[in-house]
Amino acid sequence: MAWFPSLFKRRVPVILQSEAPECGIACLAMIASAHGHLTDVSSMRVRLSPSLKGITLKHIAQLGEAMGLSSRGVQVSLESIGKLQLPAILHWDLNHFVVLVEVSGRNMVVHDPARGKRVLTFDEASKHFTGVAMEFTPTAAFQQKDEREKVSSWQLLSVASGFKGTIAQIVLLSFALEVFAIAMPFFLQLVVDRVLVGRDRDLLTVLGLAFGVLVVISVAVTAVRAWVGVYLSTHVNMKLLTTLFAHMVRLPLAWFEKRNIGDIVSKFRSVDAIQRTLTTTFVETAVDGVMVILTVLVMSYYSLTMTLVVVGGALLYAAARWTFFYPQRYATDEQLAHEARSSTHFIETLRGMMAIKLNLRESERRSSYQNLVVDQTNAGVRVQNVGIAQRAANGLIFGLESVIVIWIGAIAVMDGKFTVGMLYAFIGFKVVFLTRVVNLVDKWNDFRMLDLHAERIADIALADEEHSKPALPGETAAGPLVIEAKNVGYAYGPEGFVFRGVSISVQPGESIAIVGPSGCGKTTLLKVLLGLLPPTEGEVRVNGRLLSDWDMAQYRGRIGAVMQDDQLFVGTIEDNVSFFDPDHDPARVRECAKVAMIDEDISKMPMGYNTIVGSLGAALSGGQKQRVLLARALYRQPKLIFLDEAFDQLDLPLEVEISKHIAGTGVTLVIVSHRPDSAAGADRVVRLDRTGGVVPGI
Repeated sequence: MAWFPSLFKRRVPVILQSEAPECGIACLAMIASAHGHLTDVSSMRVRLSPSLKGITLKHIAQLGEAMGLSSRGVQVSLESIGKLQLPAILHWDLNHFVVLVEVSGRNMVVHDPARGKRVLTFDEASKHFTGVAMEFTPTAAFQQKDEREKVSSWQLLSVASGFKGTIAQIVLLSFALEVFAIAMPFFLQLVVDRVLVGRDRDLLTVLGLAFGVLVVISVAVTAVRAWVGVYLSTHVNMKLLTTLFAHMVRLPLAWFEKRNIGDIVSKFRSVDAIQRTLTTTFVETAVDGVMVILTVLVMSYYSLTMTLVVVGGALLYAAARWTFFYPQRYATDEQLAHEARSSTHFIETLRGMMAIKLNLRESERRSSYQNLVVDQTNAGVRVQNVGIAQRAANGLIFGLESVIVIWIGAIAVMDGKFTVGMLYAFIGFKVVFLTRVVNLVDKWNDFRMLDLHAERIADIALADEEHSKPALPGETAAGPLVIEAKNVGYAYGPEGFVFRGVSISVQPGESIAIVGPSGCGKTTLLKVLLGLLPPTEGEVRVNGRLLSDWDMAQYRGRIGAVMQDDQLFVGTIEDNVSFFDPDHDPARVRECAKVAMIDEDISKMPMGYNTIVGSLGAALSGGQKQRVLLARALYRQPKLIFLDEAFDQLDLPLEVEISKHIAGTGVTLVIVSHRPDSAAGADRVVRLDRTGGVVPGI
């Protein structure tokens, strides 16, 4: 009776993390879902936004308590790990969490939010498990519900609503092709029963010419349908990509800071799978559904017994596909997650190639990339293994079905109930029927798999756009800006505030330096003043209005900024200074370059302002890049400029000279710097201490 408890074993879903610090909330999402509170990482993120440094077991316990899950942290050895109340969270590799799902003998099954389902021996697990675990028990406050955020398939289908005429053309052309397909078995029956038996060459000629014309028409219709299909898929794909991209660029900066670039790129690739399903599945499903009904009726006219055998085989095929769906879905989800991680590693390697070479880390990067590729390949093998098992089952089902049909058909011919031509025709109709059934089941399976890709893009599509209010009537882009921050604080996550209780007043025409030790929150404070991050506490007012009440486009149109990690984009220097403004003013570009004291350097380059630069290129030195970025900030003629370590790669005399040029423009300056000389020329200095507070008396 050992199998009896397994009937009631909770099913624990595999929920993968979207960003590096989310392993804790992903594990808790699996625990809650196993107990009946169906949730996902997006919903958990609303409850507790993990910081870039991750969360601890204490934070997980607090979040579980808020959801009605009582927790108990324990220290346990691998030999006693089977005594835990499952599912439980295990502390892994000193910096990660996984969910323990099952223990059998000296083997264990864990759901790793970074890698998917893993089966490990105790010896393998001992290299990762730290001995700390956490059990969870639902309390009276626990609620069973479904709060997962989804982009439904029907929402995706609405993208194709603007192409109803094109879809109608494809449907009509598809039905025409099906008429040709269903006519061919009749041709075979007539040739066998009439032409061969009666040796009628004239009838053969007529039938050959008639069906030959049908073949030509069928090929032409197929080509036209393919062309219309390309038109539809191209436009749907473009609409999906541009809509999703337009939404993504309006997301707040914090969304991008917590995600790996490879993960975002991988999710965008899901659009291709969605487009293929939207442009083919629904049309083909409708046509195949009609053809299935029609061919069943025709086959029933020939032989009800043989038709039941064929339909039985089709039902077994559908059952097999249903059985393999979830293994295929989980394996595909895991493969996509590993693909995203290997892509992130690849992109990081390209960006950091100089550091890799200088620190002799080529072998380490190759080794770590190889491990990621191995994980991705193994996940791909699991997908293929599911496919192999599925194809084997299909081959067995349809092989036995064909043997039985031919057996029954041959007996019917010998008994005089069937002619040979009728048997050939029935087999032809059977092939048409099974082809359409396979297409119908496969497309339905693709439609269900669409949810997987919809869940992946939901992290982008369902994220809230950056908060912004419409511009007030009469508000203009002219005039000075007065910024007042009162008792402002910001916390990235549960570990506490980066800075707190900061009050700053920025008046027109003055320059303010924000200084302090590394890690005290200077850059984060600048991002709050720029409107990139909302303050956790306190308020920021611009010209007397809360910054959150401003139209962000209008506010940022009146300010400029050069941040520590600012980037140049692939293009000419002139393009980068004007930020690819199609109607840019070349004279204005050169004027800003002169203020930033980069004009002379550019003029010495063979291509001048047409010199190509980019994120991976080495056309500019660090100091030259900073000055081009400064020229870019000046190009829009801002009223106020924020500079975050914008001069740290310049020598002091050059920095002083540039500062004089900027001061001559009358622009208000807010400078973040570690260098005392940079702060010395400011009108006022705001000093933050190591706790993120303002040092008084400065």
